[in-house]
Parts: sequence; C-alpha cells; structure tokens
Amino acid sequence: METTKLDSTDVKTLRVNNRMPQSNPNWVPPRKFAALAENPLIKDWLVSYPALNTKNEHLKRFGRLIEAIDFTPEEIVTEVKGTIGKQLKAKAKGYCAALIDRGLTATANLTLSSFRSFLISQELTMPWTRQDMITIVAVRTERKVPAKEEIYRMLDGLTADTQLGKERIARYKALLLTAFESGLRPGALLKLKVGDIDLTENSPVPIKVTPGIDSKIRKSLAKIGFYWAFIGREAQMAIQEYLAMRERFGQKLTSDSPLFENFHHRGQPMDIGTWAEVSKRLGRYAGLKRSEISPHSFRHAFRKQVRFFLDDQVATVLAGHKIEGSEEHYFDRKDKDFLRDEYAKVDWSREKTVTASQLNKVTALLEKLGGVEKVEKLLETLAEEEQKPVKRVRG
Repeated sequence: METTKLDSTDVKTLRVNNRMPQSNPNWVPPRKFAALAENPLIKDWLVSYPALNTKNEHLKRFGRLIEAIDFTPEEIVTEVKGTIGKQLKAKAKGYCAALIDRGLTATANLTLSSFRSFLISQELTMPWTRQDMITIVAVRTERKVPAKEEIYRMLDGLTADTQLGKERIARYKALLLTAFESGLRPGALLKLKVGDIDLTENSPVPIKVTPGIDSKIRKSLAKIGFYWAFIGREAQMAIQEYLAMRERFGQKLTSDSPLFENFHHRGQPMDIGTWAEVSKRLGRYAGLKRSEISPHSFRHAFRKQVRFFLDDQVATVLAGHKIEGSEEHYFDRKDKDFLRDEYAKVDWSREKTVTASQLNKVTALLEKLGGVEKVEKLLETLAEEEQKPVKRVRG
C-alpha cells in the first residue's frame, strides 16, 4: 500500500478542518476587537474553536495582552525567538504578574493559556523554564452572600446606569430578580425558555425544573425527575416588562425562545461568561468587589432569604437539593400547592426583612413592659401629653 507524506501545512490544514470545517458564520466579535479579528493570523487561530463564547474570550484576552505589551500578532510570530523574544516573554510575564497583584489570578492563567494557544496555531513554542513560569497560587476568595437590601441596591444602580440601553437594563433586571427569587443554579437559569414560566398565573409563579433545565438533578433526584421552583411578584413583573420590550423591538417570541437572550446573537440564550460579567457589574452597584460575587452568589442569597421564613427542609427542597437522611423519603416534593403556600410566606419586597429572631426579641420586650395593651395605653398617654400646651416661664 502506497503512503503519502504530508508536509506541515497539509497537517495543519487537516487539523483545523477536522475540528471545524468552516468558520461559524454567526460569529460576531466584540466591537473593541473587531479589527483584530480580521487579522489573518487571528482568523487562522480562532477558526479551530467552534464555540462562539470561546472565540470571544480568547480574542479579548489576547487583544488586551498585545495592547499592553505593544506587540502585533505579526511581530510575535516573526520575533518569538532571539533577543526580542526574551523581551516579549518578559513583558507577557509582567502583564500577568500585574493581573495577579490586582487579584485576577484566574485571568492571568487564562491569558497565558490564550497566548500559548495562539503560538501553537502558528506551530511555534516559547520555552518557559521553571524560573520563568508564573506560579499562580489558587487563593480562594471568600464570596459574599448579598442580603436583600444589597439586591435592591444593585437594582437601583442598574436603573441609574446611563451607559446601558433600556433593553439591557430590562434584561439584567429580570435576570437578577429571577436568580434571586428562584434560587436556580446559573446554568439552569440560562436554559429557561419562555414556555417554562406561565406568567399569566398569580404570584408565586411555579417553574417545573426538569433535567433538561438543571442537569444536576439527574443524580440527586433521579427517582422524581423534577423539582418545583417559584418566582415572586417582583421577578414576574420584571420578566413581563422585558418580554414586552423584546416584542416591541420586532421579535416573534415562541415557547421555545430563550427567556434570557444573548445580546449579540439574537435567538440564542445568554452564555455563562456573560452572566458572570453581568453579576460582577451588578455587585459593583452594591459596593462589592469583583472577587466577592459570581452568578452563584444569587443562589446563596436565595437560601439566606428563604431561611428567615421557612424551615430547613422546605428551603432545601426549593433549592433543588436532596434532604439528608431518611426524611427525604417522607417529604412529598410533588405537592406543588403546599410548596407554593410555603414559598408565599417569604418576603421578597423592597422593605427590610424582619427575621424570626427579631420578632421574638420584640415579643419578649413587650411582655416585660406588661403586654401589648399596656404599651398601647402608654403610647396614648404620651400622645396626649404632647398635645398639651407648654407653659412658658418668663425669665
């Protein structure tokens, strides 16, 4: 059998074509890096990544890097070896070190990954010795669980943000309130379709969460196959406002339309990377650092708020978790009416939450003062004293 020896160009072409025969025609690069995306070297690199979000993330990280180190893609390919190559490596290392100093260790690591990926696409390597390698220590930043007051502070900041258009404000508002009031996992939240929520129902509105929405319940709740989540009146109104705005802009919504649409790719759901950036922007409105908040923070905020009003078992079920021990066997997860009545006890309004422990303290204080009736009489007496004219004494 006769064999044909392929040169490096043929091998490279086969490698790219096997992963992705042609560039995705739906890809729209970020506006800031649109010119960079037209560079032939960049096109040759990114064509091997079929996922639109992956393309954008690699492009943004690489674009920020070459802007900071003042090198073009052609200069990197031409001068990757020799004296200039050492300068290039030093500048790239310095840029990543600066990111680490700002607490962006993951971004530094991903930037190096994008840089190496670009070099590999051009069949180049840059040797990194042990001394040259940037060792990124995974420092786990403690996430902050936003309180209800901080959630509404985020909403106020979002509404007042003049850099965002009306459609984005409506989308982010609906996304924030739905994440907070439903407690859905970030991935499940973004998989919701318009037909998954019946907005004509009275609040609280139920959401039947199936494995198609939340893949994690395939193992934990395999026997039941679903769980019930709910949203309050605030989230319901925000979603109605957002969907009405999409229809006014000419969109034809169906039951299969994504509930939270990707701004750059109409008809596609929002990706988790965009939701992560949006969550950090929302956190900034409430005075939180980027490292203190993530899309999962709103699920923790949901658990925090629910536990003020409901017992641990109901709170666990509403979050889509399995109850520990034998109690899981006796809890009826399919009883939608019971769970709905329990969920209705939770206060999602803007007013400050009064916890059960605070109510107990007030009750104990009233008992010390002689009960409610005695306190009311005392208040009436004080009111009468205030209405009496004050006698002025001449000095």
